[in-house]
Formats: sequence, C-alpha cells, structure tokens
Amino acid sequence: MIDFWSLPNVERQERVERLIREQASDSERWLNPLNADGALDHSRSIATARLIEPHSSVLDIGCGAMALRRYLPTGCTYQPCDIHDRGEGCFVVDLNKREFPPGMYRYITLLGVLEYVHDPEFVLDQASQRCSILLLDYSSQGSTNERRNCGWVNDLTPGEAVNALIRTNWRHICLRKVIDNRYLYICESKINGSEFDWGHFVKRGEAGEA
Repeated sequence: MIDFWSLPNVERQERVERLIREQASDSERWLNPLNADGALDHSRSIATARLIEPHSSVLDIGCGAMALRRYLPTGCTYQPCDIHDRGEGCFVVDLNKREFPPGMYRYITLLGVLEYVHDPEFVLDQASQRCSILLLDYSSQGSTNERRNCGWVNDLTPGEAVNALIRTNWRHICLRKVIDNRYLYICESKINGSEFDWGHFVKRGEAGEA
C-alpha cells in the first residue's frame, strides 16, 4: 500500500504521467480509504449532504471512508461505490475501465473523483442515465505540475466542466463554492429530471445558476 503523499514531487508527477499514458487508475493508492479526498476533512461531505432531500436514494461514487453517509438527512438510502470493496454492499467499479454501477437513484454524488478520471464525459453521461440530480465536486485550481502532484489526470476549467455537463445531458447547472477554490456542480438530468425544486438552493443564497 503506497503512501502517495510521502513520495517526492518528481516521483508523484512521473507516477501520474504513467497513469495518463496507460489510461489507468492508481488502484494501489486507493487501497487505504483514508487516502481518499475528503476522508479526514468532512466539510465537503457536510456541504453536500445539506443539499440532499430526506428519504432520497443516494449513490456515492468514490465513497472512500463513506464520510457522506453520516451527514445525510433522515430516511435516505445510501449506496456506496468505490474502486475497492469498502464493505456494506459497496459496488466495486473502476471508472477508468469504463465500468459504472447499476441501479437508479435520486442523487449521484461524485466528490473528489472526476479529477482522477481520464474520460470525464463517459462518467457524466452514464450518471445522467442513472439519476435525477448530480452533485459533482471538482477543482480547477493549480498548474499542470501542481495538479499532477495531487494525482489529478485532467485539467478542466469551470467553463469546460459546464460544457462537458451540457454535452452529457445535464441542465440547470448551478455552481456553489465549497472549499479551497473547489466548486460543487448541482445538475438535473435531462433524461430523468423531475421538476426539481431549484429554489431549495436559491433560498439559501448559496448557489447561482450558470
């Protein structure tokens, strides 16, 4: 089990460039769920959970240590999904092998996941067929070298991320700043959307439509 953050910057960059060439996931890094983004700092999970309606079904892709679950409102059905089995019925998929979990959900969450995917639009397209609402956390900050130091394999600007969402059947895209120049993209599926109450966000004064 590798401690990614203990590696020198050069080794991290070389490791990530190899993953990009091979279009592969860093499976060894994710053996430890505490290596997942947001595993120790739960502020992102808390902010996301506040946007989820009670008694909803939630597919948490890239669940890691399942931090989101503890903050969900009453009556939610939580389905974890990750590249390794985290127990409790966790779906095991490798998004970089073009795998996607089964089922239909009110919400899909992708928190600190899309930065590690070589073909983001494959994931976004699959998600639009599986849920009504997507809660996507993505960071566009940093130079190429800084992003490779984090293990990130793609470099979308906020505008490019919105365009990717539009191309993959999402609408009513709202951006909410969460932490550290990260944005939460709140989107309704054109395929499965069902008159979602966007006022739920506007009334809180925490989201603006893009």
